[in-house]
Amino acid sequence: MVSGAQLKMKCTTALVHAKGYLEHSVIR
Repeated sequence: MVSGAQLKMKCTTALVHAKGYLEHSVIR
């Protein structure tokens, strides 16, 4: 079973990566 804390951490990490990816795309 995945704990709520692990799930939240994964979601937060995914959002951070997505945000960084979008920022790099916009810069280019």
